Amino acid sequence: MSNILKIFNLVVLVLIVFGAISWGIWGFFNVEIIPVFFGPKAGRIIYCIFGLCGIYGVHIFVDYAKKEWRF
Repeated sequence: MSNILKIFNLVVLVLIVFGAISWGIWGFFNVEIIPVFFGPKAGRIIYCIFGLCGIYGVHIFVDYAKKEWRF
């Protein structure tokens, strides 16, 4: 795997974690932190980016599972 792809995967995984934390804060405290920091329109775009990262995260997980669990 190239270094660029490794860095891209790392960035995607970090964004997935931030997205999960954001949703957790919203679920527990009913506070949407992304629109507070970036505004409502930018917040919507950032949530879309989190969603796309989540979809790509499935690909990362499947690749990992194929290597580690020998599927």
